[in-house]
Amino acid sequence: MDVSISNGEEVFYIIIPDSREKDVIQQLNRPAIKNSKMIIKYILFSELRANCDAICKFGSDHSIMDKIAKSI
Repeated sequence: MDVSISNGEEVFYIIIPDSREKDVIQQLNRPAIKNSKMIIKYILFSELRANCDAICKFGSDHSIMDKIAKSI
């Protein structure tokens, strides 16, 4: 059985410490990741912390994460 978690429609969010942003950008720019169908976005801890209450209050699905997520 061949199972794939990405068919191009999923969005993967990773939460990272602010101090690691440059490292994450480098990793997300690797050809193996950049050329894949996966959509990977990252959220800084500080952004999540600052917006946590609003996300919980106004969010009804994952699309609320796009408001604070960054992509390459």
